[in-house]
Amino acid sequence: MVTRNNPLGLKKFNAADYINDAEDAHYFLAAALEHGDLAHLIKAVGTVSRALGVAKIAKAAGMTRDNLYKTLAEGSRPSFTTINSLLKVFEIDLLAAAAKAYKREKRQTHHTRAA
Repeated sequence: MVTRNNPLGLKKFNAADYINDAEDAHYFLAAALEHGDLAHLIKAVGTVSRALGVAKIAKAAGMTRDNLYKTLAEGSRPSFTTINSLLKVFEIDLLAAAAKAYKREKRQTHHTRAA
């Protein structure tokens, strides 16, 4: 819709519109983890939850839909256990790796994927 603040009538970008499956979710969450900021990760988990279905994700995590919304609300401080359980719903494990080995693997994966 064309308005004074949006003279071109562009739709507001919503990353959830582009997350269609588990693979998209994995890449999106991996990028959020690389960012290294908890608030960014919480927002990314919320985006993926909306994309894949909040009720479905909440049920798989063993919480109510309302509790999931509260957990992912801006300014919330969910526990590590809660974030980890949500990441497990998306089949993502947090692993410790040496930074040099991780960066080397990331470069190799990037070049392989791009080919």
